[in-house]
This record gives sequence, C-alpha cells and structure tokens, in this order.
Amino acid sequence: MAHAYENVYMEVGLALNFTGSRTRDLVARSFELAPFTKILYSSDALGPAELLYLGARLKRNAITKVVGEWIDDEDCSEADGRKIVQPIAHDNARRVYALP
Repeated sequence: MAHAYENVYMEVGLALNFTGSRTRDLVARSFELAPFTKILYSSDALGPAELLYLGARLKRNAITKVVGEWIDDEDCSEADGRKIVQPIAHDNARRVYALP
C-alpha cells in the first residue's frame, strides 16, 4: 500500500518485541516491501519502559545488520547505506509530521 498511496507509510515497531532475534528478518522484509522514503522508525512506545528499550535496541541492531550486510556483500556502498538509514531514522518522520 505504501507504494500505491501517497499518504500511506509503513512501520513495524509493534511487532519488534514479538519477533526478538528474528527482528532482523522483519526489518529486512519491511525494506523490501516499501520505499525507503515511506518507512518510519518506531520502537513501539507501548508498555513498560523496558519494552521500549528492548524495541529500540532490537530495531537499531537489525537496521545495522541488514544495511551492514548489503555493504559487506557490495550490494550498496557505505554512502548509499547512510542515504538509506538517514530517512528511516528521522528524515521521513520530520517530513510526514512537519517537525522542525
């Protein structure tokens, strides 16, 4: 849907605490399903603070591993990896929510 509709974005934060060590697979799949400019970062702020921390840790590790593997496999350059992560990490949310 994110490909087809201008106002549809994707985030997988709610699933992070349910996928645990498979979070890498979830993040990799989300990168395949939506344009990088339509993926929002979320670590799921629902529940105890420990789950928020866990979600953030899992998501950051997964993004690092997925993009790191692309760089290691020469599927993209380090500069391209930064261009992929930067919008997902915060530029997309700034644009979508008109944040300063």
